[in-house]
This record gives sequence, structure tokens and C-alpha cells, in this order.
Amino acid sequence: MTVRVQYTKWGGQPHWACDTVRVGEDEWGVWLYSPTGTTLSRPGHAFDTEAPSITLISVDRPSTPTFWAWWAGPPHLRFAIYEDVTTLPEWDTPDLVTMVDLDLDVIRLKTGEVEVHDEDEFEQHRLTYNYPARICDLALRTCAQIRAGQVSDVEPYASVGWRWLDRAIADCA
Repeated sequence: MTVRVQYTKWGGQPHWACDTVRVGEDEWGVWLYSPTGTTLSRPGHAFDTEAPSITLISVDRPSTPTFWAWWAGPPHLRFAIYEDVTTLPEWDTPDLVTMVDLDLDVIRLKTGEVEVHDEDEFEQHRLTYNYPARICDLALRTCAQIRAGQVSDVEPYASVGWRWLDRAIADCA
């Protein structure tokens, strides 16, 4: 089943969107596969991915970790996990999931290092879009939890996401 993943910015402005393939569900949530060449688009910009990936849509985590098959992509592909801090994803329909991107990203590089990106963008948007205090707290708390989880290599970062990615690549080839 094809599932549309649609991010917005605070206030409903369109952000990134792509079509994925639902490959399964477990205690972590729903797993959505994107083969190499999946188009990611936002107003004014689009690109095709250079490696396969799988994204977790959780029922209780305000984030969307994407596990990338960096070894199957070009050498300049730097990240293994790219996790957007978001509001809690909502299933608008069985084939559409939406969430608000809260700017902060936690990235595990293919070298194993973990970085937080776009803290400056979060600070700017926090003021520009007047994020409520509860949303700021959610974003900062979630970002810290994600970073700690990626650094400590706890699940789903240790093996769960990678097993789903391997399975999706094999099943969708």
C-alpha cells in the first residue's frame, strides 16, 4: 500500500512530502519504505533520493526516524539515521500520515557520530511562528531523548530499524 507522508511547518504551511510503501507494523509503529529514486518535494524544491530508506511512524513518539542504506548510495551520503523532531504523527486516512516539523533534527552519521541540526532554525521559528511553550518543551525534550537513544544505540536504533530496512529492500526489489 502506498502511503503519502506529509510534513507541514507550524501554522499549516506545506513542507516535505513523499510517497512511500507500507511494509509492516510492530510494537514500534508503522514502517514505510522508500526505494532509491523516491521523490521528496516541498514548495519550490524537489529531489530524488540516492539510497533506499525506511521511516518509522510511531503511535507515541513525536519524531520520524529514517534509516538509510548509506552503503547502497554514493560516497557523499553522510548519514545513517536522519530523525526529524515533529508533533505526534496523525493518520488522516489509511494512506496519509501528517505531522508538523519542529525544525530540530538528530542525525547519526555513517561514522557513528550523532549530531543535532537546525537549533538556530528552531530558535528563529519559535519566535516567528510563536510556538506555544508546550510545543517548545516537547521539541527540546524529544530532541534530547532521541540524541541519547542514538548515542546509546538503544532500540529501535540498534537493530530493529536496520532489520526492517533489510527486509524492505529484499521484499521490494
